[in-house]
Amino acid sequence: AVIGAVAYVGLDWVAGLLWFLGKTYAFVFLFVWMRGTLPRVRIDQLMDFAWKWLLPVSLLNLFVTAAAIVIVDSVKS
Repeated sequence: AVIGAVAYVGLDWVAGLLWFLGKTYAFVFLFVWMRGTLPRVRIDQLMDFAWKWLLPVSLLNLFVTAAAIVIVDSVKS
């Protein structure tokens, strides 16, 4: 009955606002919890991770995406 009344009165945006605020609260809680739980990452560990994992994966993503675009364009025409 409340949902029907809210839609009838013109407050249908309230559900979206509550959903947005709930998700925002959940993510902030998760970030604060993880920051308090996990140890800090040293800069040398972060750079090692970036050079050994993130750079190769990003280059692979770039080449796979380019190949997919070329293949899709060749199939279309």
